[in-house]
Amino acid sequence: MSVRSGQSITVLFTTRVFATGVGTDADSTPTGTLYVNGTANAATVTVTHISTGLYKAAVTLPTLAIGDEVELLIAATVSSISDSAVVWADTKDLAIDSSGGAAVSVGTGTGQINLSSGKAPATLASTDVTGNVPADAKAINAVSTSSVTTVNANLGTTQPVGFTGTGASALVKGDATDIGGTTAASATIGTVTNLTNAGPDTSGTTTLLSRLSAARAGFLDNLNVGGAVASHADVVAINQSASKHLLLVTVGQYEPGETYTIEMRTFAAADGSAVNADTTPTLTATGQVSGSLSGNLSAAANPATGVYRWTYTPGSSPTLEQIRFDGWATISSATFTLSAYAQTVDLPTAVFTSTDQAHLTAIYDKLPSNNLADETLLLAAIGTPMQAGTAVELSATQPNYLPAKAGDAMALTSGERTSLSTALLDLADAIETGITLRQSHRALLAALCGKITSAGSNPEVFQNPAGTANRISVANDSAGNRTAVSLTL
Repeated sequence: MSVRSGQSITVLFTTRVFATGVGTDADSTPTGTLYVNGTANAATVTVTHISTGLYKAAVTLPTLAIGDEVELLIAATVSSISDSAVVWADTKDLAIDSSGGAAVSVGTGTGQINLSSGKAPATLASTDVTGNVPADAKAINAVSTSSVTTVNANLGTTQPVGFTGTGASALVKGDATDIGGTTAASATIGTVTNLTNAGPDTSGTTTLLSRLSAARAGFLDNLNVGGAVASHADVVAINQSASKHLLLVTVGQYEPGETYTIEMRTFAAADGSAVNADTTPTLTATGQVSGSLSGNLSAAANPATGVYRWTYTPGSSPTLEQIRFDGWATISSATFTLSAYAQTVDLPTAVFTSTDQAHLTAIYDKLPSNNLADETLLLAAIGTPMQAGTAVELSATQPNYLPAKAGDAMALTSGERTSLSTALLDLADAIETGITLRQSHRALLAALCGKITSAGSNPEVFQNPAGTANRISVANDSAGNRTAVSLTL
């Protein structure tokens, strides 16, 4: 497409929230600037709001010369984030008048047509060498028509040479009889490599050939795409995109008392290589509830080309909220912005509800007031008991033993001790209906010391310390309240 001087251009564009892509109005009416050959032009660009997130920009083009390139740059601020992009671009390739037709002038100069009342003149002076064909031929192949008698002899009812039919019904034969004075058989004409008597190139052809360099011809040869070809505006928009120049990375969840690293990488638009910003980039942190949290950020470090790092320390008792990190970097005199999101969570508080705490208290209340004695403690206290089947040797002075009675100490076998332990651990409904002491300890071990998978997602899964068995699956609502619990004990 080609544009013309004084042409009115109207272009639609949209504004969106960077994080979600949802169309929304800019903080204020966007502004537009017309560029001609890369230089800002004084032409007035009028921006009009149409609907939510939709605007139109209108501008009247100034006087343009053939080959001039025009671009429309729009700048907007959405949710306090500013950016700009080229939304339209074109080139004046032809001389076009106000009606959209080719502007052709009468005359004998380059690119002009010698017309008389809209048609070729009846006669043409011998000095006219512009390539116009006169009504009467002055010469044929540089030979004066006065000496050409073959044409005159074949007029009227005489069969013309190389024609079928006579007079007004004469038609050119389908096969050439002679080429350059040599008889040519049908379908044996070789490839024509040079037309010595062809007319000169037009001005448009000359301009096209001069612009079609070898490099540009190579681009055309490589132009093999399945869809629409990206325009100059598309390429400019990509190069001006913040995501092509910046990469901002952080972890998704912060826990109290920990320290985390936030990394920004900066790139050159031309080849995507790592490059340092013009100055040290800026990073801010904003809590959804607390407001500015930039005081938790350290100073920026630059350990490698195009790499900047900050540490973030949420503190021992931070507000549990979403945090937005906004980064700014100036690269090759152009400023780019990018945001990333994280959240501060207290996993014990978020995972264990008041109901869970009540369950733990109930388990604790069922335990004896003294420490539970295991086999090692018992043996240390009472010594090794006599096992069943062990021979008993009495001293000569040992008195006779009476049968055992209630209250007498008795030793249990290893199997008996195991049976008692198993009975206690697997006592039905020992803790809650359907939950034994062994099962409750498995749940406690998984919740307090086990591995966690799918943290922060729905559901969260707690495994045994070895990570070989899923013990607890918890479903939470958006506020972090536990809504369903599945136990595999």
